[in-house]
Amino acid sequence: MVSGTFSIPLGPRGMEFNFSPRISAARHSTAALPLRAFIAGDENAVVRTLPTALQEHDAWLQPLVIYGPTGAGKTMLALALAQQWQTEHAASKPPLFMTAADFARAYATALETSGLEDFRERFTATSLVVLDDVHHLANKIPAQAELRRMLDLMAEQGTRTIITLRAAPPANELTADLASRLAGGLAVGLVWPEPSTRQEMIAQYLANQQQSVPAVCVAQLADAVSGPPSQLFALLAQLLHTASVQRRPLDEAMVAAALVGHATANNITPREIIAAVAKELRVKMADLKGPSRRQSLTTARGMAMLLMRELLGLSYQEIGRQLGHRDHTTVMHACQKTTTRLAAEHEFQKQYETLRQRLEHHV
Repeated sequence: MVSGTFSIPLGPRGMEFNFSPRISAARHSTAALPLRAFIAGDENAVVRTLPTALQEHDAWLQPLVIYGPTGAGKTMLALALAQQWQTEHAASKPPLFMTAADFARAYATALETSGLEDFRERFTATSLVVLDDVHHLANKIPAQAELRRMLDLMAEQGTRTIITLRAAPPANELTADLASRLAGGLAVGLVWPEPSTRQEMIAQYLANQQQSVPAVCVAQLADAVSGPPSQLFALLAQLLHTASVQRRPLDEAMVAAALVGHATANNITPREIIAAVAKELRVKMADLKGPSRRQSLTTARGMAMLLMRELLGLSYQEIGRQLGHRDHTTVMHACQKTTTRLAAEHEFQKQYETLRQRLEHHV
């Protein structure tokens, strides 16, 4: 436990990585990750049970399925769990990490070269396998069928399996057979971190860089960037670069300037966000600001609120003012509910991401 958050260390080695030559290994190197641990707060409290669940869970109740929106930390959590497993099973063969796209390519190659037996042995010969971004198998039916067979084969051999997905097993584009098999495992949804967790992320990120800022700045940064952690790390990297170029330590003035730039980078107004959401979801702007709690309107309001948090860094109070002077606690709840839905529903996430990109580029 670290400052009220749960932290799973990310070790430097102990994994067998399998990537195609087209993918840079640095992308998946632990040294390239912004933190040295996966950090979970109360919003992802279930993560605290996973190290034990992975150790004790009956093999036939596998796989462990980790799902959530882009940037929620699915891959990082899978890596941390796998490396912790390796630490506790040092005598066994290192865990195998493979992206779903590379799984499909390796399977196709195995078929072409009559190497299917060797292909399957790679997965059953180790104690733990991580398959990342399995939703990328959506249009690869033969690979899905093979994965479905492999899950049972690995269960028979006692091999633990961690799967990462963009949406919960029943709500994705996989075949019914594979989706059903995945749904039979232990499914855990991640959401984007809350402010207290982001504060811990900032503190550890700066500590890794041997940098520090006043505590008030940490809180300001955590509150300003409420989307995927990658946005937060991008802002922090920008701050460190500015400090390096100007040859001065990070201070409140530098952070304040960066936050102003972050909030106005896209020159989008709250009204433009509300109008775009209303158009996309086919509701009236006036109704979004009104008292009605129809499902279509609460969905649209939640989407507009979260977009204002992510794109403009507005406070909950200001977002509430923009949408009919709603209480800040109502806004907080709506943003959390929307984030949870993004993790569970692929089509909703796709609609949200499309709208967000459109707003970012003023399309």
